Amino acid sequence: MPDQVDVVQLLVDDAVTSRVENIRARSAVLEVQPTGVCLFCEAEVANDSRWCDAFCRDRWADERKRREKLQA
Repeated sequence: MPDQVDVVQLLVDDAVTSRVENIRARSAVLEVQPTGVCLFCEAEVANDSRWCDAFCRDRWADERKRREKLQA
């Protein structure tokens, strides 16, 4: 049976892993240049936008994370 130190260490490890994944996802978003269309649904967007809304942005990031996990 794990003691309290082991449980806390697992929680810390999970928190760190989650934080690193979030930072990587944000940096991946910053790498992508605007194209005039939403990078997820391909709807027309303003010149400096990459997505038409937060839903498409988040779905795009989720899909990118999924692909990265498959390649790892």
